[in-house]
Amino acid sequence: MKREKLFNGFSKKGVLFVCLLSLLLFTTSAWADLYSFNLIYANPDLNGGAIANYAQVTVNRTDGYNATITFDALTGWDLGAQLGVEVNSTGFTATPSEGNSFSGSLDGFGKFNASFKNNSNVDQFIITLVNTSLTAWGSAQSVLTFNGSGMYAAAHIKPEGMSGTGFAAGNGNPVPLPGAVWLLGSGLIGIVAIRRRKAA
Repeated sequence: MKREKLFNGFSKKGVLFVCLLSLLLFTTSAWADLYSFNLIYANPDLNGGAIANYAQVTVNRTDGYNATITFDALTGWDLGAQLGVEVNSTGFTATPSEGNSFSGSLDGFGKFNASFKNNSNVDQFIITLVNTSLTAWGSAQSVLTFNGSGMYAAAHIKPEGMSGTGFAAGNGNPVPLPGAVWLLGSGLIGIVAIRRRKAA
């Protein structure tokens, strides 16, 4: 009786269609090899050194030798003049969406082997990477590695509409699970429910 109430108003085919659609959306999302983390550690010049979410870094690996890295400023902040990532490769090219490369430290977070200087404050900055070594990147997370200060990436951060600046960095702290994981879960639960209904 309870099972009948659960599916009241839904045809067997309708429930199955929703479950299969959820699984299809999950597998489509799963094909993209993405890895995201936030820049949360600040130096004393930025927000008094408080831990907060300043920017998000997303690595999109299209294959073992090509990837893009996107910096997105989070609400209340802008990307300032400099940023950098530590690329996990003995040979690579890095092309920025704007600005020029430079060699030097990002204040408080050490040197990065791909570092760039913007011409202005921006909300987003993209780096296109080509791995020229013999060792392919096996996953989006493996595109980056720790620099000498234990960080994957860092950026010059400015509060929106203010002149005060500092630097924030991240070491791969996880970003919440993508919606695709929830889609997979709902699809599997629906299929189990249909099978139990058939068995009853």
